Amino acid sequence: MANFPFDIVGFDLDGTLLDTHEDLAAAVNHALALIGRAPVRASEVRQLVGGGAKLMLERALTLTGGIPEAEFARLYAALLAFYEDNIAVHTQLFPGGEAMLDGLAARVPPALASRSTNAQSSALRAAPAGMAACSAVRSRPRAIAPRIASRDASVASGVSP
Repeated sequence: MANFPFDIVGFDLDGTLLDTHEDLAAAVNHALALIGRAPVRASEVRQLVGGGAKLMLERALTLTGGIPEAEFARLYAALLAFYEDNIAVHTQLFPGGEAMLDGLAARVPPALASRSTNAQSSALRAAPAGMAACSAVRSRPRAIAPRIASRDASVASGVSP
């Protein structure tokens, strides 16, 4: 493809390029264990993801017996600390991710965006093979992803302007 329509291509990191659900499940289950709750299967945690760690914890607590308001801040802090300490134990690129990134890097620099902290994003980026092709890791505010995606939506979607 001689004429690539973009100067850079950005991806969300966790859950888009990287399958992080097992490490997230371990962090959720660590928090649940602190109050004597039964663990949630990793496959169930995958369904709880979306909207950030706080909402994921709220969903897990609701699923296992309700949200203990007086304990929530402590559990949330414990979840975040556990995740940061164990961020890339099971995390890996989704199937085909390495080949896709390598092929893309031959045309344009891929960049990463994440709501995780810069330290967490850097740890995630360093863990799986194939991520070396990505040129940047930046924590992103919620509003940046649509602007990256819509830079030239007509070209990306195949629709003529």
